[in-house]
Amino acid sequence: MTIVTLRGLAAIAAASLFAGLPLAAAQDPAAGGSPPWRPAGAVGSDVGTGWNILQIPSSAFAPLNATMSYTIDHDGYLEYGGSASPFLLNGFAAPVQLPSGAGIGYVGLYARDIGTDTVVAILRRHTGYGIEPQCPLPIPRLCPSNPPGHEDLARVESMGDGGYQYVYATISPLHTVVNHRLFGGGQYTVYVGLPQLFYRFKAVDIWWKRQISPAPSTARFTDVPLGAAFFAEVEALAASGITVGCTATEFCPEAPLTRRQMAAFLARALGLYYQY
Repeated sequence: MTIVTLRGLAAIAAASLFAGLPLAAAQDPAAGGSPPWRPAGAVGSDVGTGWNILQIPSSAFAPLNATMSYTIDHDGYLEYGGSASPFLLNGFAAPVQLPSGAGIGYVGLYARDIGTDTVVAILRRHTGYGIEPQCPLPIPRLCPSNPPGHEDLARVESMGDGGYQYVYATISPLHTVVNHRLFGGGQYTVYVGLPQLFYRFKAVDIWWKRQISPAPSTARFTDVPLGAAFFAEVEALAASGITVGCTATEFCPEAPLTRRQMAAFLARALGLYYQY
């Protein structure tokens, strides 16, 4: 008979149930394979650390120019409805909504070009509050501010050789999503630019993984010290509130797991809720 210990459950739960904080070490998302059209590891998993794909269809995009005309055909491809103009006037934007701690490894684009120019997609992170407090003149430069800014994380464009295609860009190491500015993050948007008439796009794919938090520099539990087996996983469970240990300072890693304890771990990890 196999007995699951608390240490073993910590490793299983941490690897399968939640996204962690930023990874400290670089990871190569293409290790063991890359598109086309799937990197190594599971794809489409609702739990675990395999690849997931957030697909943003063309119908979810809004034009950057409110007066611009466009159409979406029966196959889901969006086409600009006017003459050539700068990128921003032909551009479309859509929000990217991923949990903090997710690691983004690829950005894919479904596009059609006619061989003379390219369709472009850009994944962008917006930073800064964009707030400037009122300042007494004549020395406003002395007042603090946190102006808005942005960082382009990936750029992918069609091949410029005509026809329908799926193209992608790699982000290596993985970019870790942090949604709140106070924690060093920002907000995420994907932009698509169509250079002129007859150019189309259908969707943008964001390939992402759940991650486990890196090991901290100090141990929370006296019986799971630095360097112990599954130290990072135990610390991740404690930091997320999934476990509080068997005492205020101990985790009891080798203790057998009861069904009662398993219920507590799973309910906290999954956020189980029932409307009684």
